[in-house]
Amino acid sequence: MDKKNTFEVTLSMMPDTITKLSYANFFHLDDNFEHTWHRASYDGEPVKLMFATLLFCTEGSGILRINLQDYRMQPNDILIIPPGSIVERFHLGDDMKIGFINITGKSDQNFMSNGNIQLYMASVIKNDPMLVHCRPQTMEQLVKIYHMLRSVVSDDQLTFKDNLISYFLQAMVTYWMNDYENNNREQQVQLTRNEQILSEFINLVRNNYKEHREVNFYANQMCITPKYLGVVVTHTSGKRPIEWIRDFVILDAKAMIISRNYTMQQISEILNFANPSFFGKYFKEAVGCSPGTYASKNKKRRAEENAE
Repeated sequence: MDKKNTFEVTLSMMPDTITKLSYANFFHLDDNFEHTWHRASYDGEPVKLMFATLLFCTEGSGILRINLQDYRMQPNDILIIPPGSIVERFHLGDDMKIGFINITGKSDQNFMSNGNIQLYMASVIKNDPMLVHCRPQTMEQLVKIYHMLRSVVSDDQLTFKDNLISYFLQAMVTYWMNDYENNNREQQVQLTRNEQILSEFINLVRNNYKEHREVNFYANQMCITPKYLGVVVTHTSGKRPIEWIRDFVILDAKAMIISRNYTMQQISEILNFANPSFFGKYFKEAVGCSPGTYASKNKKRRAEENAE
């Protein structure tokens, strides 16, 4: 990943490879099934992806840290990453074989024209990445469909290319949904009550951290007491609820600071602080330095990296 573009990464910023295919600047296909990527790791400042990604693994393993969660991919795993997700780091093993499809949000309605599929995807994925382990038969079909998509995108003589892309994408999603439903039923049985509470809490924080930093809010949403929520979350995850909330706020704040696209006033408003002073105090308590110092340090580090 190009470290010069450390925030709001768009499709146009994605590096070129010998296998990358693009269509109309809002749809990308790429894979390393027949070759090895030059750069398969990233461990820098947080970056925000401004497009959706469907990533599927056929061999090997890798790990991606997205929205403060680690997603470990193994053979026959699919990872769907919604737009707006913040990536902190990833490492794709030397033996890992993956394919991925990137698509911008503005084209979703064109390609996902099936109303039932759109509603299902929205209800399941929401703002969170989704990792699903598929049957080998499912992955075999997904790889076949992926190669058909590559063939469609490569064919400049096709008149109804959008229709074919839509058809194949919906076929991929349908296969994925089938295995997701089966896995979800099994996981719900296996999760302990404490794990269910932690999962529900983290999902609520992901969707509400910009407006709500009070533990009471989340406890009320879950119909349990703040004390009970604190005990369960701390025991199950090793972090207190207030630390989970803080980490989500700071992760987004860092990405906005690094981008240099926002003033401190704008960042404090986006994250629902009363003013930049309150935001600065909150940031310094969590990070150990002021937002301005953090921005200066990052600017200096980037300059040193670009000079190498």
